[in-house]
Amino acid sequence: MRADDTSAEGRLGLSGTPFESLQERFRVEYASFYTLGHNRVKFFEPREFFSLPAIEVSRCETLSDIEVALRQAWNARIIELRKAQSWLDELAVTSHVTGADRLELRSAGSDDPPARVQSPAEIQLPSAGPLAEASPEQPGERRYRPLRNIEHSSDLEIGISDAIDQLSKRYAASQRRGNPPTSEVEPIAEGERRALVLDHDRASLAATRSLLNLHGFQVAAYQDPERALTALRAASVDIVISDVRLPRFDGLEFTVRIRQLPGVENLPVVLIDDRPNKSRRDAARNVGATAYFRKPLHWSDMGEDLMELVERSTVRRFERFEVRLPVHANTADGQAIETLDEAARGGIRIRSQREVFPGAVERYEIVLPAPLEPVTIEGQVASRETCPGSSTLIIGVKILRFLEDAEPRWIRFIEGLARAGEAKSTDSIPD
Repeated sequence: MRADDTSAEGRLGLSGTPFESLQERFRVEYASFYTLGHNRVKFFEPREFFSLPAIEVSRCETLSDIEVALRQAWNARIIELRKAQSWLDELAVTSHVTGADRLELRSAGSDDPPARVQSPAEIQLPSAGPLAEASPEQPGERRYRPLRNIEHSSDLEIGISDAIDQLSKRYAASQRRGNPPTSEVEPIAEGERRALVLDHDRASLAATRSLLNLHGFQVAAYQDPERALTALRAASVDIVISDVRLPRFDGLEFTVRIRQLPGVENLPVVLIDDRPNKSRRDAARNVGATAYFRKPLHWSDMGEDLMELVERSTVRRFERFEVRLPVHANTADGQAIETLDEAARGGIRIRSQREVFPGAVERYEIVLPAPLEPVTIEGQVASRETCPGSSTLIIGVKILRFLEDAEPRWIRFIEGLARAGEAKSTDSIPD
């Protein structure tokens, strides 16, 4: 083992049990590592192990325990990659696997370098090709998160292509200004602006999605209104943009159906029409549409209006419900147990005895009533006030993202609160 003031390098002898992989099993005699602090190790040889996260070893009492931890981390990675393989197969995507842990994705008919699939929720954009100069020492800049509800292989290819194009353009613009690229060029993360777009015309749908991508939106795009409604039952968005003419039912009926979703209060719904007229404009207003624009969208004409709809804080998108639940807050000082007293699709309100300031980003585990499993979120403190006559703080938290695909479970919980509130209201009406 070789050590300096901050870390040490060493080799771990491994047993003869082979490792599973995406291809054939393989055996490894030794695995090289370096230490991170006093309780984690990072394996870097053989090359396959370098893709694993640093491994916690504080509870490992023997070298065999460390090997067990390594194998568990490796098996978890292979499980994620096999899920990604199945996902790509369902989308009929042509993928190419190289090595034991590499799942690469090439665009059909393209000579562009392949993107590397890390999991069904993350694809690493290539550092070669258009992004050859785009700060390859910062891998976070090249992380692309596909939408969970994409329907076709072409949707995935378009999404990756848009992400590469957006990143390369922003990098080029930054270079022209003489500035190095910053975290601003990082692909849109879950928890930032999200839009749902519905259009029966595939070309028009792709054009609207690309336009919104270029202006900082993560977009879920659909041609079928039923699929779009199903998606809104599994994930919340900041704005909905729908064509007026749709299969099965039109955009007016689609707007009505959105307004009937439990827990949705004033979500902005924009209807677009290639043949706008006063009667449809009036009908759109009557069914609860927030705006009615000419199709196709041009950012120079209506970009300001769209951003105002998304960013205005005076209109509540989602209904709030009173509820009492324990919340475990993971803070820089450890874990604190607090009380959630108000819940909505996109945020929570908690009572806390600790000092916290607006802008802080923390992780919260919300303990839902049995038999529901807890929901873990990352949230940003949006407001803070003192409870009169008490040291208790009332903290408003905006949900930035859900961990472990918990958002559909959270929405079902909110819908249950909405239905319970409706039943209570009905019971209070005298005969």
